[in-house]
Amino acid sequence: MSLKFCTNCGRKLIPEEKFCSQCGQKLEENETSGGEELLQTTTESSKQPFIKNKKFVSLIVAGLFALFLIYFFLIDTPHNSKVKGVSDEVYYELVEQYFYLERQMDMLENGGLEAFIDWMKSQEQYKEAEEVAEKEDIVVNPGEVFPNTLLLEFMKNRESFSSKETELVGKIQDMYRLVMRRETEEYKMMSEELKEEMQIKDSYNPFDE
Repeated sequence: MSLKFCTNCGRKLIPEEKFCSQCGQKLEENETSGGEELLQTTTESSKQPFIKNKKFVSLIVAGLFALFLIYFFLIDTPHNSKVKGVSDEVYYELVEQYFYLERQMDMLENGGLEAFIDWMKSQEQYKEAEEVAEKEDIVVNPGEVFPNTLLLEFMKNRESFSSKETELVGKIQDMYRLVMRRETEEYKMMSEELKEEMQIKDSYNPFDE
């Protein structure tokens, strides 16, 4: 867009004129138009890095979320041992034993033996215990191999367990004795120590309420 008036003589200009017909002054393009074009170009250019950065941040957030899901569902589970020298299988069985003892102590103190037995029979693991009891001559009732066969396998084949596994199984056995004797305070102390040592989380509890 051209200037409307000549900057030299003040004559009104005709669009597209390059020289003033009255004084011969060379006319220049309106700086406003160029400024607007420059501003638009600058604005568009500044938007591009912002859009790219936004996409980059979104990718990072999505990646971190994916890593969290992998950690939560594949790594941070009782199926992955948190103790050096303890296999994944033994670790999971120890975790089951731990939560079983926790429930047993609580229900024997507050609900009674009958309520505890009813709870045990309602668990999925009890069906497996019944199957084992039918096959094993040395097992008198399913309760002996509930919630798993860890203690039975330890009794039959102790040499197959590592020194750390043997140590932790021994602690579980001690906790059983404390439950049977209702030595609550000593049991709680030992339970807390084992939970910390094995890095057991409440979310690892495999039992139905």
